[in-house]
Amino acid sequence: MSKNKLIVDLFIKSQQVVDEQGKQEFIIETQAELTEIDDSYFLIFEHFDDLKADGLDTIGELSQGNIEKTNFSLKIQKDLEKITLRRFGASSYVIDFVNSDLSYNYVNTTHGRLELIYRTNKIVSVKNSKNDFEINLDYDLMQGDSVLANNNLNIAFVRADK
Repeated sequence: MSKNKLIVDLFIKSQQVVDEQGKQEFIIETQAELTEIDDSYFLIFEHFDDLKADGLDTIGELSQGNIEKTNFSLKIQKDLEKITLRRFGASSYVIDFVNSDLSYNYVNTTHGRLELIYRTNKIVSVKNSKNDFEINLDYDLMQGDSVLANNNLNIAFVRADK
């Protein structure tokens, strides 16, 4: 079992398309702790959400300064058959993206538990070298047999020590 731990620069870009007018994007640029164990990469990082900017003023009033600290972990299998995203915070979830698979899960929020149905269309490696790693993940949020939104998630990290 190889176990290397280091700090990397992490870039995440998410795009959600509901229809032609309903397109949302967000970008996270931060540092993450990368651990490489056998067949997987593990990334641990924090993100600070500005709840007021997101239109969540009432929830934001509960936290100091309308900023919520959220912790994430990503487990990326090197063969890209599975990616597990975990979110810890006011809302939490565990999502397993399995290549070409329909999955069910739950999002726990301060207002209750919501069912999440999603279909992973494809996970594609863009770059995988000694110092750089980048993948694209394409998935759909579903309701029954209908697609509610198409999502694209780009995850890249660069080893800071290169």
